[in-house]
Amino acid sequence: MQEFLPYAWFEGKCIPFKDAKVSIATHALHYGTAAFGGMRAIPNPSNKDEFLLFRTDKHIKRLSQSARLLLTEISEEYIFNALKTILKKNKPTKPIYIRPFVYTSDLGIAPRLHNIETDFFIYCIELGDYLSPDGVSCRMSSWTRQEDRSLPLRGKISGAYITVH
Repeated sequence: MQEFLPYAWFEGKCIPFKDAKVSIATHALHYGTAAFGGMRAIPNPSNKDEFLLFRTDKHIKRLSQSARLLLTEISEEYIFNALKTILKKNKPTKPIYIRPFVYTSDLGIAPRLHNIETDFFIYCIELGDYLSPDGVSCRMSSWTRQEDRSLPLRGKISGAYITVH
């Protein structure tokens, strides 16, 4: 079982993970109108107060660009500052996975992207190696990736993600 870190970034601040709740009527849940990122972080062996993140700037830029495909603006600086805050608050001691998520937070039935509220959260889970050191089995899928003119596949859009994997 995965262990969630105690704090999440939710509605513009650090709060206990257990208090970060999204309504069942949230637009993003019904229409897949969210963009997400994911990155690994490990404690710095030389300085336990620091975390090593791989290509943080590229992950943050991709999330910001993905959000724009949903007509949502979230600055790279805001994402970076929230990330720093959540890592400092949680003080993880083991390798973790970080999930930043931009989503349409409006409630109700309205399949649109204009005049709609959006929000952003980050949560983290402890995550060591998840692939076997003995290797993995792979196979080719018969699924065909959709064209970018049908869905914004250049971004990590939650509703489109199942079609590309």
